[in-house]
Amino acid sequence: MAGRTEAFDGCAGSVFFLRPGARYELWLSLTGPEGLMDEGVVEVTTQSEPKIAADAPVYYVAPGSGGGAGTEADPYRGIEEAQRHARPGDVFLLKAGEYAGFANGEIEFDQPGEEGRWVVWKAAEPGVVFTAPVRVAASYVWLEGVHLRGTPNDDDDSDWGLRTYNAPQRVVIQRNTFTDFHYSIALNHGGAAWVIRDNVIVGDKDLRECLDDAGHEIHAGDCPNMAWGGEGIELNHTSGHTVAHNRISLVADGISYPLENVDIYGNEIFDVTDDGIEPDYAYANVRVWNNRISNARHNGLSFQPMNGGPWYFLRNQVAAPLESTLKLRRLSRVLLAHNLLVGWEDTVAATYDTEGLRRIDSLNNLYVSAAGRYVWEQYDD
Repeated sequence: MAGRTEAFDGCAGSVFFLRPGARYELWLSLTGPEGLMDEGVVEVTTQSEPKIAADAPVYYVAPGSGGGAGTEADPYRGIEEAQRHARPGDVFLLKAGEYAGFANGEIEFDQPGEEGRWVVWKAAEPGVVFTAPVRVAASYVWLEGVHLRGTPNDDDDSDWGLRTYNAPQRVVIQRNTFTDFHYSIALNHGGAAWVIRDNVIVGDKDLRECLDDAGHEIHAGDCPNMAWGGEGIELNHTSGHTVAHNRISLVADGISYPLENVDIYGNEIFDVTDDGIEPDYAYANVRVWNNRISNARHNGLSFQPMNGGPWYFLRNQVAAPLESTLKLRRLSRVLLAHNLLVGWEDTVAATYDTEGLRRIDSLNNLYVSAAGRYVWEQYDD
């Protein structure tokens, strides 16, 4: 579906909770109004779990600007120096301290690994801080345990925490902390099959911005546009990712814009000024489960719109005090099951009649209207 911008009608589906790196035989049946159209066995292999090889070569890095031998006693001085020696499968352990940007102002990872042999950049101890934004420009890069630190209230230097170049694939971003960025992780120049997990993201949003003394949103001047921009994880219409167990706050949207075949699960998203999870414009097989979303100013889960299906929303807990738990706009083939959905103004913001709700299976969900209003209200334009 890459490059598509319009709705697509086709057949797709997901099988949940399989083992990584395993081969399966699936029996599929295709039926239509006239009955059985086709059936048979399809063999599939699931994507393997990223792992660091037990016998991977290990080198050491300390803050600096050149030199060193890469040993623990004589580490490479700076990431730029270490990258000159990087080969697929190498593990670079970062010593504590502040790491500055290269000549272009960024810390750029441009040395690729390969399948099963990531180039790993991992904190050796607490206190590893990047004071410049990161650019991932190569596939099979692994970044772990680092604090990417923006500058509070500095729009010039802190627009981006980590972004991409050359559409890198199979990148691992885990157990890092991002603070005071407008966009913390953004695949602005593409990417595929990333693993983004166990990170803490605290953006640059002020929860009081564009609210009056009574807590109502101000619709004048630059408001509410100021509340809409700046994401925690911006997938930028890319595919194949796993986004799991991240803790995200003080951003606009927690997680935005998958394209297709993306898993979003186990994330804690709270105190955001727009939506919790925003798969808008995605195609088939977006799977969202076991997430907890609270205090989203606008919507917990957004469907504005779906370009294809199916999408799956399972066992999520959503509380949206100002707008809606579900924002429904142009739906086609949704499984919504076993969710807790608590709203105040509107528990569900239903689709406008001209935009269409084609098929949604709502099974065993608990809808709660905390303010005693309608759970589901249909609007006409």
